[in-house]
Amino acid sequence: MDKAERLKLFQEWFCDTIPHNKALGLKVVDARKGFASMRLEWRAELVGNPVTGVLAGGPLTAMLDGCCGMSVATMLTKPEPFATLDLRIDYVRPAEPGKAVIAPSPSRAPSPTMAMPRTRSRPPPAPSCWAPRAR
Repeated sequence: MDKAERLKLFQEWFCDTIPHNKALGLKVVDARKGFASMRLEWRAELVGNPVTGVLAGGPLTAMLDGCCGMSVATMLTKPEPFATLDLRIDYVRPAEPGKAVIAPSPSRAPSPTMAMPRTRSRPPPAPSCWAPRAR
């Protein structure tokens, strides 16, 4: 499968099929074995504080969780269900108003039944929040 086909497949699975992700408008930026990346565009209806224009935490959390899940899915040898068992987010700074947020997520699998992705959301170059260990 070439890169374009892989991106299309993961876009369908993780962004177009999951209603919440579709409503948020999440887009797959990259997907390869042990790595995934998503993008959330800034939209006024996703703002948590209308005075500052900063994105609400909910859409960011949904993107981080989806990106971690997609990263784990890239390591599966066949499609099978899995769940997020633990998701911790450290809120470092607000996302920049008016700018898209990107979440890159590398994964490692310390055992056959567990994967440990990490991700951060950022408008390049600085992170706005981290999900240091999601399983």
